Amino acid sequence: MVCGADSLEAFKEHFAPYVCANDKAIDSTYKEPNGLWIGESPLPMVIFYNKKLIEDNGLYIPQSWNDLIKPEWKGKIAYCLPSNSGSAYTQLCTMLFAHGGIEKGWDFIKQFCDNLDGKILDSSDKCHEMVASGDFYVGLTPLSDIATVKYDFEQASDSKENILEKFNDIITN
Repeated sequence: MVCGADSLEAFKEHFAPYVCANDKAIDSTYKEPNGLWIGESPLPMVIFYNKKLIEDNGLYIPQSWNDLIKPEWKGKIAYCLPSNSGSAYTQLCTMLFAHGGIEKGWDFIKQFCDNLDGKILDSSDKCHEMVASGDFYVGLTPLSDIATVKYDFEQASDSKENILEKFNDIITN
C-alpha cells in the first residue's frame, strides 16, 4: 500500500503490526511506533510561483509558509479544497504541524484560509494551470509534481525558448 502517513494514521485500526526483513536497517524516525507502517519516502510540499506576475506587480517571492498569510498575498494563492485532493490534504497537515500541531496550528490555518479570500479550487491540477496562466501568483504542490507544473508553464508560455528563464524557482518548507 502506498499513501501518505496522514492517511495511514487515520486508518491505523485496520492494520496489524508487521516487522519487515530489513527492519534493523530502518531508522526509527520512519516507523510508526506500534509497527503498523513504515514511511519510506518524504513528500515535501513546495511553494511555486509566477515570477513574471510577481515582478510585474512589485511583489516579493514568498520565502516561507508565513509569507502566505501576509496581506499582500490575499486572493493570490492557488489552493485546492483538501476534501477533493490528497495533495491539498497533505499540505493542510504539513502547515498544521509546522505551526504548532493540532493544539496551536489551527490559528495559522485560519489565517491562511482567510488569505485565500474565498478562492478555493476543486482540483490540484488547476493550481498548476492557474498559476501558470496568471490567474494566481503562487500555488502549493508536492515536490513530486514539479514536472507537471513545468509542463503547465510551458503550455501557458508564448515563447517556449525562454521557458527555463520563465519557469519559477521553488521554495521547500
